[in-house]
Amino acid sequence: MSYFIETHRAVVKIPTSEIAHEDHDRNRFAEPKYLFLSRGGDNNLIDNDTNAFSKAWSVIAAGSIHDCMRKIVETSQHCEGGGIKYVNGDVKPENFIKAYRKEIKNSLTLEQFNNAFGSSDLKAVFKEKEMLGHSGKKFFVELLERYKGTPEESFLGMPPTVSFKIPINSPQNLFDIFEAAKHAAIQSTSSLDDNAGYVLSRVNQEKSLNSQPSKHTGIRGRDLSI
Repeated sequence: MSYFIETHRAVVKIPTSEIAHEDHDRNRFAEPKYLFLSRGGDNNLIDNDTNAFSKAWSVIAAGSIHDCMRKIVETSQHCEGGGIKYVNGDVKPENFIKAYRKEIKNSLTLEQFNNAFGSSDLKAVFKEKEMLGHSGKKFFVELLERYKGTPEESFLGMPPTVSFKIPINSPQNLFDIFEAAKHAAIQSTSSLDDNAGYVLSRVNQEKSLNSQPSKHTGIRGRDLSI
């Protein structure tokens, strides 16, 4: 049976001022937005170089804190049937949810995220345009005009997709990321996938820069193999 193994996690908190690109958008983004990142992979997809299961960073949830936690609760249901595990085995749904709640308290700023991950790109992967609703199709066209798009072939019988590489370097682009999350899967770019150990060490450094000396200066996006 195939299942997803989560190895690391992190949360990015983005205030309204960094998202709203025009005045009329400010009411729409009256509260901070979040990116919930998860690193892991399917147990049966093996990396030929390491002979271990392939792992990558992805955005597991994006939006308001309520949107993200709703998504986490929905995702946690897969833990019950063994669809999501940690390196050391099964995880209960309530523990999966609790772990992400802890991440919120240690959330990264957007600057810390970019410094730690060494990348400012995310990828929005849309299914076929015909599978989108009216608002999704309209937004899809807008993204085509701004970022173009890269068609991706179907995989294992899945429908073909179109992906947009969106740099996280402007309020407009951040706006697009959170809008895209309503219609598409948000994934990392390859530069986020390569070295989790390096990424997490950078995360710890970034968080320690703005924190008072204490016993807890690191992010809780730690190795979950214990």
